[in-house]
Amino acid sequence: MIQGLKDSLSGVEILFDHIIDTNELSADLSNMKKYGLWMIEVEKSTDITRWRGIDTKNNWIPVFIDITGNSGCITIPSRLIPSEHELRKLYCEIAKRLGAVDVCFNGKSLIGRDES
Repeated sequence: MIQGLKDSLSGVEILFDHIIDTNELSADLSNMKKYGLWMIEVEKSTDITRWRGIDTKNNWIPVFIDITGNSGCITIPSRLIPSEHELRKLYCEIAKRLGAVDVCFNGKSLIGRDES
């Protein structure tokens, strides 16, 4: 059975074309200017860095970001978004702001999908 994006508890995978400098990203996310996300770093290890915060460009919705190497995950509490279409659009918008080259859910790319 394929789980719908609205029912997912794990969000979407984001892929970058380079290794992410999590120290630099933490500085950018904490001041909210570059990405429109206001985040705090809640965990950092050699393998993964996690942030929790809000999207200041989209009604201050909560956003969770986990990054490791050149990939990561974005999670948005889906109960706050009215439709799967809007949620998919929001995930892609945030990922593009962060510089991701692809956004995947259940192994399938969401970027380039017909958004109409």
